[in-house]
Amino acid sequence: MKKIFIFLFLFCASITSNAQAFKEDYAKSLSAQFKFVEAYPVWADLSDNFVKKQKGDWSYLRMATEAAYNSEQYKNALHWNSIITRGNQALPADWTLHFELLRMNNMHSLLVASVDSALTLIPAEAAILEWKKQAPTIVSYLQDTSEFEVKDFRNVSKGEEFAAVPYEKGLVFVTSEFNTGFLARKDTWTGQNYYELTFIKDANSPYDSHSAIGKLKNNDVWNEIEHTYSHDGPISFNKDFTNALLTRNFEELDTIARVKYARLKLILFKKEEGKWIEDVTFNFNDKHFSTGHGVFDVNGNIIFASDRPGGLGGSDLYNVSYTDGKWSVPNNLGKYVNTSSDELFPFVDSNGTMYFSSKGWVGLGGLDVFSANTAGTPNHIGIPINTSSDDFAFYLDAEAGTGYLSSNRNSHKDQIFKISTPVYDIELEIILTACDKKPIENATIEIKNKLSNTTISQKTDKEGKVLLKPRLKDEFEISYSGNELYASSKSLPFNATSEGKFKINLESNYLKSNQTITLLDENGKPLVGSLIQIKSKDNTVKKANTNEDGVYSWSRTSTESVLTEINCNTVSYEDHMIKLDGSDCNAPQNYRVTMQKMSDEKFVKLDLVLYDFDKYFLRTASEKELDKLIQYMMERPELIVELSSHTDCRGTNSYNEVLSQNRAQSCVNYIIKKGISKDRIIAKGYGENQLTNKCSDGVNCTEEAHQANRRTELRFVIK
Repeated sequence: MKKIFIFLFLFCASITSNAQAFKEDYAKSLSAQFKFVEAYPVWADLSDNFVKKQKGDWSYLRMATEAAYNSEQYKNALHWNSIITRGNQALPADWTLHFELLRMNNMHSLLVASVDSALTLIPAEAAILEWKKQAPTIVSYLQDTSEFEVKDFRNVSKGEEFAAVPYEKGLVFVTSEFNTGFLARKDTWTGQNYYELTFIKDANSPYDSHSAIGKLKNNDVWNEIEHTYSHDGPISFNKDFTNALLTRNFEELDTIARVKYARLKLILFKKEEGKWIEDVTFNFNDKHFSTGHGVFDVNGNIIFASDRPGGLGGSDLYNVSYTDGKWSVPNNLGKYVNTSSDELFPFVDSNGTMYFSSKGWVGLGGLDVFSANTAGTPNHIGIPINTSSDDFAFYLDAEAGTGYLSSNRNSHKDQIFKISTPVYDIELEIILTACDKKPIENATIEIKNKLSNTTISQKTDKEGKVLLKPRLKDEFEISYSGNELYASSKSLPFNATSEGKFKINLESNYLKSNQTITLLDENGKPLVGSLIQIKSKDNTVKKANTNEDGVYSWSRTSTESVLTEINCNTVSYEDHMIKLDGSDCNAPQNYRVTMQKMSDEKFVKLDLVLYDFDKYFLRTASEKELDKLIQYMMERPELIVELSSHTDCRGTNSYNEVLSQNRAQSCVNYIIKKGISKDRIIAKGYGENQLTNKCSDGVNCTEEAHQANRRTELRFVIK
């Protein structure tokens, strides 16, 4: 798997004439060019000669170990490394490589003893002490069998295959089986053909066959995206197959110490009118480091692997998002995911759980598959997903419980396996309502997976619902963050501990709401100028008058004090109180009240408070009606009223204003004389400015029509 992340172009070797020196120089040149397949037999011959005849030195064994290790000949690597450790020539790096090779050769039972042996020779070496801490955990993983099943999917005779992902009804995956074109194209690191993408139309029939002519035409290569003449793949798609992320080699090389590196780059493609078009706005590539293995998470963000500067070491995982028309700066996923070694092949399932392969976290050997965990240490997936070999490119359909895994567990050859795990019948219904139980549609529910520290977002339907299919042992924190209309909800936990159907109710409050109260008389006509008193829990009272439609409307926010009651006062009508439940719910309300008329002996007939033409003295009948008003005010000492008087149009405006003021004052004087404080009643004359009919200046009207304008009215005053 050394070739998975960084591929190399090579330069020529030099040759000397001396046989021993020639072999050594030749082997060094091959290793320097990363031609490990070719370098290993030369180093092995030199090492064998050193062991038998003591010609040369111990560095031969180290170089043989390195060449075998990097060309995935782990048994041979352990052979030469063991000679070094048994010969008391081992440096700390030799010992730590020895421990790693024991794992990769499935010899975990020797690990604890080997670490103890190393510590007797180098007791204070930090790297070996770290292996001392890790060894019991590694051994315990041998008993950590998961519920996954792993079965062969394809086992081809030529080349290697890995990184299978669904596409349409089939699969796209990486293969080195093909040698496309007429020129031999080999990766000299491993001796394999360069990687291509291939496609099988039906995942249930994994062995597609092509004719010889078809192969010459490259029909066995997935050509929806044009392939290159270096490594192509792996590839991933978003859930509706409209976007793709493809890993390729840079055409431009980076040269370090005369070695030319063809780094990886990640390309985003978008499908437009049936064709894949490169999105040039997505560009996080640089020839001086590798970027690849990109995948989409459930929210459309992209996660990729990169050994760019500033990471924790080796290849780290990063994420980026597309916001306001541009891509964000790559964000390192941090110490809960990344280590000083390599983290590769991320994958995010439909529940938001992120899986990845790592050499840095404690595992069984090589690359092991982990799921992210906010507790600090990712979850080791266990056997049989993980082995002492490289296990990577994990893909899982969480709802179906099926997927694919790549591994070189069989003869260290990359191969695709089919995986499955039990799917438990767990259904979670999340219901979002406002505090008045009305469903909130098209709202974004945030579902955080506490174990993987990932969050997915889902929209509510018309009933305010979201359906989720958790896996057993999933732990979620579920919330609604609100919008311009609704406040955020309280976050609620859900732990999937058993099968069944479950419900979680999220409740939100209205940030702002419209409140309306309408007062009507017994005939359904609006009661104008009525007093509305709105009391709150903090003992404040808001007062207002109804308008010409008998309505008072106001707006309130969720931060205001809770309303407790609304009192309605109208002269000649019984007081009405709306008792509220005192809840924090700021729901819109439309109160409609039909006021109850008082008995005749209490009903103030203001239309009987009349005046003779051009007079302001009270008639006896008027005094009788004012007595009813006085009684009304005495029973309600908190009320303040304005008593207004109006004239007809006859006479000048200025004269009528004086006349109406005198008429109003005569009523007020009478009321004050009867014991009502002068601070509670105001006299106001409006003259002929507020006529009730068309009898204005110049209009010929009857006396009865003019009399209608000579009237007295009451209005509640708010102070």
